[in-house]
Amino acid sequence: MDNVRFSIESDFYQNEIVFSMNENTSQIYKEDDYLCFSIKAPSSYGNPIISLQDFQIEVFRSGQSSFDIFEYKTNKAKHFVNLFGQSEIFLSFEHTDKILSFCVDILATKITAEQAKNLLDYLSKKMDSILKVCFSKTRYAISPVKGETQDISIMLTHAENGLKLLSRHKNKFKQKKITILKPRLEIQSQRQINNIINNSLLWIFNHLDKLYPVESGNVGFLHISGRNYDIDFIENETLYENSDIYENKLILSYLHEIKNFLHQIKIDLVAISENPRSNDGYFRFEDILSEIKESIFLNPRIKKCNILLKECNQLIAFINRYLPCSLVKGMRVKITPPVRANQHYKQLFLYVYEWQNFGEPNWQGENYLYGLRTLWKLYEFFCLYELIEGLNKVGFTLEYSESRQFFRESGFEGIKYKNENNPANFYSFKRDNLKIELYYEPNIWTYTKEYTKENDLIDVLHDGKGERSRFSPDFLLKVSDSDKHFLVVINSE
Repeated sequence: MDNVRFSIESDFYQNEIVFSMNENTSQIYKEDDYLCFSIKAPSSYGNPIISLQDFQIEVFRSGQSSFDIFEYKTNKAKHFVNLFGQSEIFLSFEHTDKILSFCVDILATKITAEQAKNLLDYLSKKMDSILKVCFSKTRYAISPVKGETQDISIMLTHAENGLKLLSRHKNKFKQKKITILKPRLEIQSQRQINNIINNSLLWIFNHLDKLYPVESGNVGFLHISGRNYDIDFIENETLYENSDIYENKLILSYLHEIKNFLHQIKIDLVAISENPRSNDGYFRFEDILSEIKESIFLNPRIKKCNILLKECNQLIAFINRYLPCSLVKGMRVKITPPVRANQHYKQLFLYVYEWQNFGEPNWQGENYLYGLRTLWKLYEFFCLYELIEGLNKVGFTLEYSESRQFFRESGFEGIKYKNENNPANFYSFKRDNLKIELYYEPNIWTYTKEYTKENDLIDVLHDGKGERSRFSPDFLLKVSDSDKHFLVVINSE
């Protein structure tokens, strides 16, 4: 379709701007620009269809430039109102299946920029809750699944709770520490020694200069060649509490793992110093993101890392003083009999077990939120979270959530797949006998004998077999009880 020409005409531009649809072109426009879209295409393609995000724009035929090339135009209007950031324009034709698209970057008015800022501010402050309901794609998730990547915000909270637990039980770790009795040789007063070992006798023979004779009639420590000798101090074996054992080494290893984690997070949290910049009274979406990311996301987490690092260093000093042991990196948790017998050790070891089951850290929630480049997608994400929270508030329990791919071959229900970078797009709720299934951006396909399954939803608005053969609403709720169900289709705007 290289012979299709699409242009945008504006009162603010002297020349018509022409895009070749096979190029990755992005132009900047203002939200309140008066614009007219113009298309030149072969007559065999049929009438063009222009869609801007979820909205279809009326197109009328304006002329004929040659024998088989027709010209089409839209009315001049503010087509980009409320579309802030990167927005996609879709172009298709009646008699072809292919959909052409390209992006435009839209500068917002102050009012729209404030809207986006308020939404980002709200969602940023709710990030911990968002991670639990939108990015925890597992059934009945209570503890981390071994080896799966874990969002860094959750890991920070987990590390904070582990450090608090150890701080809270410091007195117990001092008074009821796990140790073993271990022998060692030390110099003692011979009058305090009850049992002499072979090593002590060997030490005496190597230190005969320490012996001195005693007066006749007095009992000495040693009797040699008919004479009595005494000695004040000798080396002998004594038992002492040794804390250099597995249980304490694991705690020290855990603290150093957290310390290294916090240091790395501080390196990753590169502060963004940009503030929202006005372009003659208009704002870029990236600038709003930068401001919120710095004030709500970066700065608080850097501050938290500094606080936790200080606490971690204090606890390492505590272990070195009261439970001195050698550092062994990479130790794994095992619940030994002494750990089972000491509740404060057992509680901490369970935290360490969860920590060690975390996979590679990532910023999945933050990357998604601050990776958004358009206001309409931000609206959708906001509505997704509010729908989930709203169902929770009226008594529905989230049973599980997961990511699904909605291919034609898989039918309306879709198939489960692993996706750690985006929020889950299927949620199952229950309250008594009532069940609600929430689909985020599902695909509802046109009927085909080959793939349409029993009870599948069917798109009756479109025809064809390509991309135009499906309807994809923002949200679909399937509400059911024991004998009936109904559907609710919701658009975020």
